[in-house]
Amino acid sequence: MEERILREDHYQVFLVDQESRMNALAHYAYFGRKEKLAWIIDRLPTYGLLLRGASDRYDLLHLCASQDWEDMVHLLQRKYKLKSLKFDHQGRNMLHWIMEHGWDLDRFDLSCYSISDLSSQDRDGLTPMHIAASNRNIHALEVLVISGADPYLKDKRGMSPAHLAAQVGWRKGVEYLTDTSHRELGRTRDGATLLHLVAIWFEGSLVSKLLCSRQARLLLKRGADFKAIDGFGQTCLHLSVRYKHDGLLKKFIKIGLAANAYDKFGMSPLHRACSTGVSEHVQMLLEKGASYKARNTHQRSPLDIAVHRENVKAIEVLISWLDHAAKRGNKKSRRSRTRQELLDQALLLAYQFGCEKASARLRSAGAKADKSTISVRQVYMDGPSPESRWPLKPYKSQARSAINKEL
Repeated sequence: MEERILREDHYQVFLVDQESRMNALAHYAYFGRKEKLAWIIDRLPTYGLLLRGASDRYDLLHLCASQDWEDMVHLLQRKYKLKSLKFDHQGRNMLHWIMEHGWDLDRFDLSCYSISDLSSQDRDGLTPMHIAASNRNIHALEVLVISGADPYLKDKRGMSPAHLAAQVGWRKGVEYLTDTSHRELGRTRDGATLLHLVAIWFEGSLVSKLLCSRQARLLLKRGADFKAIDGFGQTCLHLSVRYKHDGLLKKFIKIGLAANAYDKFGMSPLHRACSTGVSEHVQMLLEKGASYKARNTHQRSPLDIAVHRENVKAIEVLISWLDHAAKRGNKKSRRSRTRQELLDQALLLAYQFGCEKASARLRSAGAKADKSTISVRQVYMDGPSPESRWPLKPYKSQARSAINKEL
């Protein structure tokens, strides 16, 4: 029956359903019926067909592209001379889909795309270059840059292709895009510079390249700031400590990032180091002048953070530093009093959170605290963040429940 309809009245295929606003071809493409679509197209004439109408809800060529049907796209373009729309139902042109699915660029004629097409942004603000960077496609990235695509356009999150390459940890893309950039890449909507994103993933050599290259010096003259803070008040030093990058930490300290910078939660790099438990980072920051007396917005010192995370090695480094600090200078009594106050508060916190190893080490260092004064209900954070942005939940422990009943 279908053979007969296609042979005698193939125009029925192009009748648009009033409810879905799709013809039969678009319907099959929309619901992923590739074999059925190919069967019908194979029986349609080559000329005189209206495959694209102004009232169509979805475009057949772009539906096939969104389904990752590269062969079908080539068939429609070759047999019916269909070209890319300026933007489809997702605000994309064909270049977006080519980058999305990693198709072979050499099989497409880029000369039919204007400069504005190369830099067209979809509903999320993504250009074809953004998608190429996200998919780590260096060949596509090079072709787009050479063809004149704009590498400075930003998506809805304020990310340029270079920011996006750094976010996904693609070193080659970051290097290529920074080498071809001629002006400052700016910040994301969260306030992060490219260096902030690099600090999350990469080692010190890439940071050296970004900071020491001739182009980097030109960017610094035009307003780029490697000491910038992001939307959470974090410097690159915070991020390198938070993500345990030893090489980056040394590099950022060397170029002069402040060891006593505080983010919006009052956390210094030393707080972060005590949270991660890397004792070498704790020692390094203390030697560079980081304050062991600093308090975050919850009035927690670095030692408190180390106790809360039960990072015994970090506790050892801090206690050793406190001992040396108490012996230095002329105001020994004040330093000794500060040391005792920090140790006592940390021990009280260790009791509250049931940190046995930490409390034992603190007691051996001379800390004193009365367990009977603890009258808070034990809680734990449902998440990894020290800023208490995750909800607190009851600590389920029979031993702790017994203590709570007694209190």
